[in-house]
Amino acid sequence: MRLFIAIDFNELKDCFNELQEDLPKKLSFTKTFHLTLKFLGEVRLNDADSIISILKNIKFEPFTVYLDSIGVFPNENNIRVIWVGLKPEEKIIALQNEIDKSLMG
Repeated sequence: MRLFIAIDFNELKDCFNELQEDLPKKLSFTKTFHLTLKFLGEVRLNDADSIISILKNIKFEPFTVYLDSIGVFPNENNIRVIWVGLKPEEKIIALQNEIDKSLMG
C-alpha cells in the first residue's frame, strides 16, 4: 500500500473549499486537506505496524501554523497539486527531521 505521513487539515476544509472556488472550474479536487511530512511510497502491510509504533514514540510540543501563500505544480497550465505555504516553517521542519531520524533504522 502507498503510505505517507501527514498533518490532517480537514478541519479547515471550509477555508480551502472557498479558495478552490477562485480556481478554474475545469479542475477537479479531492476533498482531503493535509500537509505531507514524509512520503513513504509502497509499504508492506506488516511494515506499516512497525512504522506506526515508531511514530507513536515521537515527542513534540503542539504548535500553531498560519496559512502564508498558495501555489501549484508542476505549473499553471498543468495543475496536479495545489499547495498552501505555512508559517512558521521551523516547527514543521523540526517535526519532519524527527520523523526522518526515527525511521532511519
